[in-house]
Amino acid sequence: RVTLLVHTEQVGAHYALADVVVVPSRRPEAFGRVLAEAATAGRLVVAFLHGATGELAAALWEHGGADAVALPPAVELRQPGVLLLGSVFLVAPGAVRGLAAAIGWALDRPSAERTRRVEAAQQAVAARLSLDAFAERTLAVYAQAAVV
Repeated sequence: RVTLLVHTEQVGAHYALADVVVVPSRRPEAFGRVLAEAATAGRLVVAFLHGATGELAAALWEHGGADAVALPPAVELRQPGVLLLGSVFLVAPGAVRGLAAAIGWALDRPSAERTRRVEAAQQAVAARLSLDAFAERTLAVYAQAAVV
């Protein structure tokens, strides 16, 4: 069942209602904020692989550290052009059948697997995309530039 929701300033409420967040952008996006928001909200994501989507999914998936939740390797699914990377199902751009298959697979993930994948993504967003992480990396660049 698909529900289309009206615009709201309370974006978190929409994510809370979603079982899976689908990002079927027809054009590449420079950052892909929806993917980061959905990961923060603890939702699996299905998205076309173009623009920053693949890079952001890889950054979240590759996140490590002592507290990181262990994830299985990337999984190429039975549908050609669909890859499961952490909590994100990446689909070849414009592959509508692949998008539909990935949505079905996302909805069918066992609860324990879903939890493991979204918890890892939430940790990665906090570690890599939070304001504190951004400020820390920015200050490190300034410090490095001051040395040169």
